[in-house]
Amino acid sequence: MQRRQFLAGAAAFAGGVFASRFALANVPTPFTFDMNPPMDNRDKFIAWGVAQRGEDPKFLGERFDRFLALVRNEDVWDDRHKRAFLLTPREKFVLQPNLSRAYEHAFLDIGFGVTISGPHIVGRMTSTIDPKQGEKVLEIGTGSGYQSAYLAHLTDQV
Repeated sequence: MQRRQFLAGAAAFAGGVFASRFALANVPTPFTFDMNPPMDNRDKFIAWGVAQRGEDPKFLGERFDRFLALVRNEDVWDDRHKRAFLLTPREKFVLQPNLSRAYEHAFLDIGFGVTISGPHIVGRMTSTIDPKQGEKVLEIGTGSGYQSAYLAHLTDQV
């Protein structure tokens, strides 16, 4: 490795670390397991997500719309799993070209021949195994990390 490449890589890495720390500092309310987003009203959920989490209202609306479809189709069954879905920003786990499709009822390409499972599959799989707080979950995947993030809203041992 050439010295110039090494220095450029090290600088980029350091910048990423500082940028991520700065981004975390901008989250209005840190995550807690007793965090309860509104589940009965789209507008209230969007307002809550903007105020409490600093999220984009466009994606919050799309997430709530998909949430209603998951509930209607019985892909998520109880309030714990409904909450986990609403707290997991799927748009953070898809590639830029698929960003507008983040909450579609579909598998999405995430590169290297790998896909992110549709939200309905993740909801149904997770509701079926029903992990509880304190239980260990080993999630082995080669994808985006969305399933692990979803699980992290249900147990602290993923």
